[in-house]
Amino acid sequence: MPSGRAVETRSYISSRELLEALRGAEEAAERLGVTVSAWCAPFVEALPWAKHLRASNCRDWAVMDITPSGKVVLCDVLGVVVADAAKEGLRRAWEKLQSHPLNKLTHSVPRECRGCPLAPAAAGAATLGQCSAGAASRPRTRCAPSRRRRGGRGPGATVYSRPGGGATGRAAAAVPGGPERLREHGVVVKRCRGCLRVALVYPSVYSAAVASLAYQNLYYMINSLDYAVAERFVAASTAGEEPPPRSLETGSPLSSFDLILAPVSYELDYVTLARILLAAGIEPLRRRRGGRGPLVAVGGPVPSMNPAVALGLADLVLVGEAEETVPRLLDALHGGGPGGAEELACSTGFLAPGCSSPVHKAVVASLDEAFHTTIQFRVPGSGEPWGEAYMVEASRGCPHMCRFCMEAHFLLPARHRSTARIRSLVEEGVEANKVNGVAFYSLSFFDHPGADRLLEWVVGEGLEASIGSLRADQLTEDRVELMSRAGQRVVTVAPETLSPRLCRGIGKCIPLERVEEIAELAWRRRMHVKLYLMLGLPGESDGDVEAYAEALRRLSRRAPPAREAIRVSVNPLVPKPWTPLQRHPLIDRRVYERRVRILRRAQSKVLSVDALSYRYAYAQAVVARGDERVAELLAEWARLGGRLGQLWTAARRLGVSLDAYTSGKGPRPWEELVRPGYPPAALQAAYRAALRAVGEQG
Repeated sequence: MPSGRAVETRSYISSRELLEALRGAEEAAERLGVTVSAWCAPFVEALPWAKHLRASNCRDWAVMDITPSGKVVLCDVLGVVVADAAKEGLRRAWEKLQSHPLNKLTHSVPRECRGCPLAPAAAGAATLGQCSAGAASRPRTRCAPSRRRRGGRGPGATVYSRPGGGATGRAAAAVPGGPERLREHGVVVKRCRGCLRVALVYPSVYSAAVASLAYQNLYYMINSLDYAVAERFVAASTAGEEPPPRSLETGSPLSSFDLILAPVSYELDYVTLARILLAAGIEPLRRRRGGRGPLVAVGGPVPSMNPAVALGLADLVLVGEAEETVPRLLDALHGGGPGGAEELACSTGFLAPGCSSPVHKAVVASLDEAFHTTIQFRVPGSGEPWGEAYMVEASRGCPHMCRFCMEAHFLLPARHRSTARIRSLVEEGVEANKVNGVAFYSLSFFDHPGADRLLEWVVGEGLEASIGSLRADQLTEDRVELMSRAGQRVVTVAPETLSPRLCRGIGKCIPLERVEEIAELAWRRRMHVKLYLMLGLPGESDGDVEAYAEALRRLSRRAPPAREAIRVSVNPLVPKPWTPLQRHPLIDRRVYERRVRILRRAQSKVLSVDALSYRYAYAQAVVARGDERVAELLAEWARLGGRLGQLWTAARRLGVSLDAYTSGKGPRPWEELVRPGYPPAALQAAYRAALRAVGEQG
């Protein structure tokens, strides 16, 4: 409004600009199926084309607007000071507000406007000269009749402009899978003519997307570029019929974007990605698309470590870390159009069909200089993610390099973000997102040289903290105490095995005595203990698992009488590419289920055992070590609906032998496609050493 400091700084907009903004809001609201509330603009009720706009009444005079300095203003738009609550007290300030002549004036409507149907919405604005009788630039025009609305009100949309670029803010967005449209925090609404339009697809449901820090960073990193705009797409479900995908920001169809970019961190997300493409009318197999439609690119740990499957679906695979690859890709596409990607193909970080030599992984040199978002999208009050906490990456990679861990091998070398940088991010992120907690992302948090100081500082600031899986050999009584003071209620430890022999094979030995000691420390502070165990390790026998069960029984006898004081999560070892165990066969189904039954005999009121379905692990193993034939399998699986049991139906239709991928004896196409920074011979030597360590022939 042309009032107060807005006049001095000329920061108000013209009537023409206001009407253009309202037209834009109308178009967006129509696409989203929502209603937009326009404050201090009663004339929107008279605009014949504004079917999704409504005028909001002027301010409620039963409340009082107080500035940070204590001044009481007439309203939050017209900064007319009427009292000083800091000096006069709230009661006196309230009395002065109620008796102020402008306060009384805004309750009345000018005589010439009293017959206008817009008068109820225009009382305050009309008497202060803001009602312009149907059009912001034509005060003499007769007001048109107000429209009758059909149906209820949709959620509003508010956009906050930032200098020097697009606009960011909080907006209403449809969250697939939810019972209704929910108001999100941190949505980017960016108007950008001539910009490269990026469809950022998270191949899972919204609750998984919001908890992914990598996806959050991608969203805000792309939108921070002047020449690009990203909109989010998520799946309505992980199986079954998928509705035509529409972006959460504007409701735009997936096929209308220049680039489809999908991070893949879990093997079975590929089938969800294929389902989303099919629902958008886009052929999921690259060779059948023939260059038609948006460019499809995938990245993340799964395609980086084995791009063979990804090449069957995507036009381009981003190998390595997103901060190094995504801006280069967008810059090339913006400057050179679809052909811009061809210039990057086969260079470091960019794998395309037909590359004559393996592509090297792109790596960020300094985490302090790498992009990390401050704002993060979420639905306030939902508890997602991590109890409404700001997510911050403390370190990347892991120095322990367990032989089964794909994440540690993908993220080589191990790096830490500086303590000063982490503190700065937390201070800004907690404030920007209006949360009272911080979730530290790290494969091994206490390997960070400043971990203890960071946790002490978080507690001192009155914030809660969440730390994921921890190494028991790094936990001390002081650290468990700090975690308890930070509000953490579960200590999660992943020994993987309780056998002193088998642990040498996987390169991760956490003695049972250490697990018991940590459990005691946690229980004293009324914390629960969660343990992760794997079955199917090199050299494992039923006798080893019987010993696990007996160890769990002993542990449960020491536990307090609290329900599920110990929670045990059991998974099969799924061998992953570019790890020393990449050649190891997946455990047989009957053997796995028999060993799970052995562990479940240890269950009691204080100890629960939860085991992953073998079929999920089997499907994951097929995709993890797959090739382009598996890409065809994924596309067929998606056409059938993507339910787990339909994988075997798709395999029969295509004549694909799934056991060929789970046995560990098949080819390793990833070794011919990428170079992660260490030679295949080193993995072979490590696998032989693992077999010797457990007493098998190496």
